[in-house]
Amino acid sequence: LAALYVLSDICPSVIDAKAQDKFEQGFGKLLKENMPQVKDPAQTLKALAQDPKFAPILQEAQADAKKAGDAKNLEICQELTTYAN
Repeated sequence: LAALYVLSDICPSVIDAKAQDKFEQGFGKLLKENMPQVKDPAQTLKALAQDPKFAPILQEAQADAKKAGDAKNLEICQELTTYAN
């Protein structure tokens, strides 16, 4: 879930503006798959990111994204634009 939160931070700024809607759809689908029992997964993820117990996990995911580099992050973000299909 921490990786999903990091993607929600990174992707909107790196993907093409025309692909934003498709990214949102793909990201939403991925969230629902990872939190099927949750009514509003996006809101739940935002709340979880504010939880101090979640902070170390989130920091590790952020470090992993930084290590992966811009090209790999862009690739993952672009994959999400086709995930809803």
